[in-house]
Amino acid sequence: MTGLPHVDPGELRERSGKLPPERFIELYRLYEKLREKRDVTPELEILRARLVQLRPSRPLTFTRLLCQPFEAFLANHVADDQPGGPALARRHCRALGRLVAASLPADRRRVIDDRLRQIDPEDPAAALSVGKLLWPLAATVLRNARLAAPGGAADPRRQFDMLAGCLEIGDAMTALARGLPNGRIAAIDRSAGTLFAQLARGLPDQRFGHARYLLALLLRRVEQPARLLEMLADRRLDLSSPRRQALIRMARAEIQRTASDAGRAVLAADDPARPVADGLHRLCGALDALSASGADVTGDLPAYAESAHRLLTRVQAQAASMPAPDIDVRGLPAEHAAGLALSSTYLGLEQEAGVLARLDDGFVRLGVDGLFDDDRARLRRTVSGRLERLFARSTVPARDRVDVATRRAELYGLVFLVEMLDGPAEAEKLRQRGMSLLKAA
Repeated sequence: MTGLPHVDPGELRERSGKLPPERFIELYRLYEKLREKRDVTPELEILRARLVQLRPSRPLTFTRLLCQPFEAFLANHVADDQPGGPALARRHCRALGRLVAASLPADRRRVIDDRLRQIDPEDPAAALSVGKLLWPLAATVLRNARLAAPGGAADPRRQFDMLAGCLEIGDAMTALARGLPNGRIAAIDRSAGTLFAQLARGLPDQRFGHARYLLALLLRRVEQPARLLEMLADRRLDLSSPRRQALIRMARAEIQRTASDAGRAVLAADDPARPVADGLHRLCGALDALSASGADVTGDLPAYAESAHRLLTRVQAQAASMPAPDIDVRGLPAEHAAGLALSSTYLGLEQEAGVLARLDDGFVRLGVDGLFDDDRARLRRTVSGRLERLFARSTVPARDRVDVATRRAELYGLVFLVEMLDGPAEAEKLRQRGMSLLKAA
C-alpha cells in the first residue's frame, strides 16, 4: 500500500458515514496502518466519532494495555477544555509505548508479550492479569523519565507523574472506568458511588493519596463538578469520617486545579478570531467549577475578572458592528416587517445583556458582587436613551400601520432588555406605560 489520496474532511465524514459497519472498520484500520507513513491525525479524528459508537473488537496491543489506566485523560488535542483536563495528547501514546517497552527487562517484556498473544481481548479479567504485570513496571519507567527536565509546555514528560500515579493503581482506575456509563454523565448514581468508595477503601495507606486520580476520572466524566462533592457527602457510602473528609479536600483541590487550568486557557487564548460564545462557555465553566469546589479562589479572581471584561469588550464591539438583516420584508404583515427591521439592533443588545447576566451570576456565586456595575449602568443608559426617544415619538400621532407596528416592536424589544437587566417587575411597569402611550398616539 502506498497510501490514500487526500480526501476533503467533509467528504470523508459523509462517505464514511454511509459505509456498512464492517467496511467502515476496514477503512479505519487502513488509516491506522497509513499512520506509519504520513500524518493522518485529522482523518482519524473524523473516523473515531463513528468508531466510538460501533465499539468494534480491537486487538489488545502492548500500547493499548499500557494506556488503559489513564484512557480517560487522553485527548485528541491537549488544549481541549474539559473538567478533569486532558493529561496527554493521544498522538503521544505510541511514543510512550516505545519508551516503556524499550526500558523493560527483556525477560519481563517476553512474558507480557506472550500473555497478550494468548488472551481474549474481550476478557477484562485476563487483560487485568497482564496489566498488573505491566503497570507497576511502566510507572517506574515514567517516574525515572520524569527526572529529566521537561522541555516546553507541550513536552509530554510534564504529565508523567500523573500517568505514573494512574498506573500504580491501574486495577482501581480500570475498574472505575468500566463501572461508569459511556460518555459524559449527568450524575454519579448509587452503584458508581458505591464502586468508588470500595476502590478508595481498597487503596493501601501509602497509596491513599492516589485517590485523587480516581476523583479526577469522575470529574472528567460527570457534567457538573458539584455532583462529585454531593456523592462524597452521601452518608450511605461506606467511608470512615477521616477518609471522607480527606476525599472531600482532594475533590475540592482537583476541581479548583482543573478550573484554574481552564481559566488560564481562557486568558492565554485571547484570540479575536475565537467566537465569543466559545470564550463565554470556557470562562463560565471555569467559574462554575471554582464555585462548586468550595475552595478559596481569591488569588484567581483578578485574572478571571480581566478575562471577563475583555470578553465583554468584544461582545460590545460585535454588537455595535452587527449588520442589518438582509431580509426582504415585502409582503409580510406590518408587525413582522417591523420586528425584522429592528432585529439586528436588539439582537446585539440582548447578546450583551445575556453575557453580562451570565458573567455576573458566576462571580456572585464566588462572593464577588458589583464587578460589572459600570457595564450594567452603561447598558442601562443605552436602553434609557432609546426609551426616551420612543416616548418622545409617541406624543406624535402615528402616520400609518407600519409606524404603529414599528413603535410596538421597539417597545417590546426594550421591555425584554429591561427584564434581562432589572427583572420582570420593572419590565411589566415599562410595558404598561409604553402601551398606554401607544394607544394614546
